[in-house]
Amino acid sequence: FPSHDSKQLLSPILTIFWAQVTYLLTQKEPDLKEEPHAVLCLLDEFGMIDKIDRIRESLSFLRSYRLRFLIMVQYLNQIISTYGREDADSFFNNCKTKIYFTATDFEDAKRISQSLGQKTAKIQGQSINTGSFNSVGHVTTNHNYQSVPLMRPEELMKMSEKQAIVLVAGHAPVKAKKVYWFKQVNYKNKLGK
Repeated sequence: FPSHDSKQLLSPILTIFWAQVTYLLTQKEPDLKEEPHAVLCLLDEFGMIDKIDRIRESLSFLRSYRLRFLIMVQYLNQIISTYGREDADSFFNNCKTKIYFTATDFEDAKRISQSLGQKTAKIQGQSINTGSFNSVGHVTTNHNYQSVPLMRPEELMKMSEKQAIVLVAGHAPVKAKKVYWFKQVNYKNKLGK
């Protein structure tokens, strides 16, 4: 969106458009023989669009109609400011796959860190007894286990721009290396380039 004015003009149109798309494509469940391909609804810069209740309400059941939504935002707080925290949480919980790139906002980094979960780390500690007049001091080393974040917010903010974190429901998080299709011969060949 080039300006705030155009956002105000286009938001009602986009709301109607997505309401119609989701309504028309959910009239009946598709027959896999007649309609073998799912429909991808790509929503780039979703954080710049005003609230679209129809999408928020229907994300949980659209998969059975073979509608796949790919929603991209720059900051998670864009969704929170538009939909409110409770609806934004519900929104994200309905997304079965999430891909995070290097976080630039600390609040986003904290939220991502929490969604990654915890790991158990072995922590080593030492205590030093300096001794007294007639005894020699000694060092005692002890180990204990603590729960620590899989990745701390600071690590997410320093993550290489060549990496991404992939969260798929029911699976452990994956720290992945980005693939640049235009640099990969296999992908370029598939596109005939």
